[in-house]
Amino acid sequence: MNSRAQKKQAAARTKRMNSLVKGAEVETIGGLIAIVDEVDHDNNRITLDADGVYLTFDLERSILNILSSPASETKAVDSLTTEETEPAQDKAEEAESSESAIEE
Repeated sequence: MNSRAQKKQAAARTKRMNSLVKGAEVETIGGLIAIVDEVDHDNNRITLDADGVYLTFDLERSILNILSSPASETKAVDSLTTEETEPAQDKAEEAESSESAIEE
């Protein structure tokens, strides 16, 4: 049973590593937090930007955790923007209807 669970974990980790894109924030096994600058799946290498210092690591063995991804941040910003604009539109419509009620 352990072997099956380990295979699932390994498959999930491989899937996460394959989904890495430029701009993602990652943590290395050494504790370095940096932004992905380039991912080379063919040579199994990743280049990280740590405050202007570019470091190249082995993709499979060096990344401990993916902290954020540009795609997830974009979705979060889109949802915030949608939530902020909808109430503003509702308030504008309420103001217009109350103004027309006062005029009548």
